[in-house]
Amino acid sequence: MGFRERKKEHTRQRLIDAAFRLFDEHGYDATTVEMIADAAMVSARTFFRYFPTKDALLAEPGSLLLRLLIERLRTEGIRRPDPRGLLRLLAEHLRDEVTVGRASIAVRQVRRPQLHDRAAVWRQRWATELAEGLADLDGRGSPTFDERIAATAAVALVGCAIDEWILRDTDADLLDLVQHVITTLWG
Repeated sequence: MGFRERKKEHTRQRLIDAAFRLFDEHGYDATTVEMIADAAMVSARTFFRYFPTKDALLAEPGSLLLRLLIERLRTEGIRRPDPRGLLRLLAEHLRDEVTVGRASIAVRQVRRPQLHDRAAVWRQRWATELAEGLADLDGRGSPTFDERIAATAAVALVGCAIDEWILRDTDADLLDLVQHVITTLWG
């Protein structure tokens, strides 16, 4: 990664860090784009170069989780995981404190009906990102039907666990809920 790409990634990460800190401190509604930009030491205009809306930030924990998963698949040389394998690997990454912490903050905000409705759009985007990542592992430009099935199933099943976590306001650990999904489907 060149200097320009590292600088862009650093700015993006500062915006994400600032947003989640402010969401946690002030709540989603009270946090403005200007507050996020100021905390990240950039302009509001720069914010919009990285994110189309404030709520797009709430999808970031899921995108980060998928990037970590694809990198792990690449590192371990796994080319064609099935939905159960993807789900297990996703569950393992749910142990990452930063990812889970941000997911918790996002979940508290997504309990709001207008944001919860957007979760379906985010999940579709995540499934597409994951399928494209799987295709990239095989050196292809577009995913196969099987890769789209595996990615969509894994994202939907994690989504089921997240919905239980959000809608039931449970004290259960998200990782335990994902493990419950795996056990329910595959024993």
